[in-house]
Amino acid sequence: MAGSAQVRSVEAIARFRAALIQFRERVQGSLEGLDGQMRRAIDWIEHNQPSYWKQAIRAAEDAVHHARIDLERCLAFPPISGEHPSCREEKATLADARARLDYCRGQRERVKNWQRTIDHEVFEYQGRLSSLRSLLESDLVMAEGDLARIIRRLDEYTIEQAPLTQPNELPPVLGDAPPDAKD
Repeated sequence: MAGSAQVRSVEAIARFRAALIQFRERVQGSLEGLDGQMRRAIDWIEHNQPSYWKQAIRAAEDAVHHARIDLERCLAFPPISGEHPSCREEKATLADARARLDYCRGQRERVKNWQRTIDHEVFEYQGRLSSLRSLLESDLVMAEGDLARIIRRLDEYTIEQAPLTQPNELPPVLGDAPPDAKD
């Protein structure tokens, strides 16, 4: 070997290993939380929103149909004193129903665009986090194992080393009084 390691505290290595384990677990928990939020967002965009806007379009088409029938009914009334009825309310209702239908169709297209966008963004997210996941799942686990081995070897080394004591510093045998107490 090139030289001694000069390890001053095995306990510091053990604390570092514990902190490394805690860090790995916290980051993995955070990533799992992000994954859950991402799955909920994907589900909302790919399943909930398309069905919602499909139903909204159907309802808006029904509203346009009913508004058109109401307008035609109003226009079918015979003229009163030579003038046709204005049917302003029916025309306004039809215009509002058409505007709502256009809005719903626009939202459906936006949802389709969101679906394409979220697919791309999820792909980017997973690609960028793959190196972090690899670090967490393999590199940090290997480092934790290496630190555990180092701690075990240092403990074995300290057990194998006999304590350096002077002959007069030997511990008292059970039942013997300390040297100062005999005098």
